[in-house]
Amino acid sequence: MRECLNKGRSRLVLQIAARMKEQGIEPDLETYLNILTALAADNYHTAAWATLKDMEALDIEPDVACFNQILQVCHVQFFIYLLLFRRFHQAFRRTDSDQFESVLTEMSSRGLKPNTQTYTTTIEYYAAGDNVEMAL
Repeated sequence: MRECLNKGRSRLVLQIAARMKEQGIEPDLETYLNILTALAADNYHTAAWATLKDMEALDIEPDVACFNQILQVCHVQFFIYLLLFRRFHQAFRRTDSDQFESVLTEMSSRGLKPNTQTYTTTIEYYAAGDNVEMAL
């Protein structure tokens, strides 16, 4: 799966994961991280959250890297909104910020400490929305 991701073939990762499920092969943390990375690459926000719930159902604890992929999806989604709806920026700002902050809150509630990627994504997210106070 990792090789597929390295070659930019995120959809193939999702197909492999679906085949694994069909064959009764239970995914581990690394498999889920690959799935979340693929979903982030293709900007599948809802599917990323569903994957997190699937992990919980199998008693697989997501780590910081998993949450970083969900943060990345929120960041990309917000950036797309900015590009498409620049003049309506304030209307989208609050909703997307709530989603982004809910990921950070979930990480904190699980006792997961942010890492460099978490901070980088957070700074980029708030800076893209001209929210310098939160970026700092």
